[in-house]
Amino acid sequence: MRSKDHFQPRLRNRRVFYALKRAKEKLRTDILSGRNPDEHGFRQAAERLRGTFVYRGARVIYVSIHPFTEQIRFNALMDNKVLVLPDAQLQKGFFLLDPASIHPRNRLKSVRPSGIRKFGKQIDFVKKRNPFIQLAITEVLTACTETGALVGDGSGHFDLQTAVLNFLGWFSPGWSVIAVTDHLPRLTAGTIPMKENDRWANLVAVPERVFYTTIPDTPEPTLIGEILDRKRIRRSDLLFHIFSKRAKNNPKPL
Repeated sequence: MRSKDHFQPRLRNRRVFYALKRAKEKLRTDILSGRNPDEHGFRQAAERLRGTFVYRGARVIYVSIHPFTEQIRFNALMDNKVLVLPDAQLQKGFFLLDPASIHPRNRLKSVRPSGIRKFGKQIDFVKKRNPFIQLAITEVLTACTETGALVGDGSGHFDLQTAVLNFLGWFSPGWSVIAVTDHLPRLTAGTIPMKENDRWANLVAVPERVFYTTIPDTPEPTLIGEILDRKRIRRSDLLFHIFSKRAKNNPKPL
């Protein structure tokens, strides 16, 4: 595991972190008060991203398991991509779905949360691996198409999961993030509060087109111990393994 570079026990500045968190929650509420996410729009955006060089060149892709990314996950298998999908709450970590071992008639079922364990193979998170994931894809409520700043659903799943994958050393050098949303964003640079654990996107796919962003010089995803509660850690075999290993010399239990 490459824990040294991609783990920090504490936030750099708690006051700033939680101020940005509150500001982002307000922005999220304002966005949702004016509209409801449109599944059809996400499906259109899913088709748009298939034509990008970044997507076409990726062999192994991590995709969130939100319902709005189901079309992306299905497309990826049909496009002969290998998928890395998270188990619910990271209970069993991540699963690998290889189109070579999944019959086409089962591929839609396989990319649904209920089918991941049945059709996928759990990736051993104890064994050290060479980097193998070239691309990460997630759904968002909106984004800044200039900088790649994102507003997700507030769950923090994507930020946590990419931080864990980076901690494990599974992302290939130069890996990219594509965010998909159901509408054409109108937000300008600087209008989205970004916390230190928030991810930025290299590309933003919308129903009409794909935007290539100019991501600022931001740190790589880092696993921050302070923002994870003990209950969440205990529920995940993967997180429990990571934190138990780091706590060997610390008598304070998880």
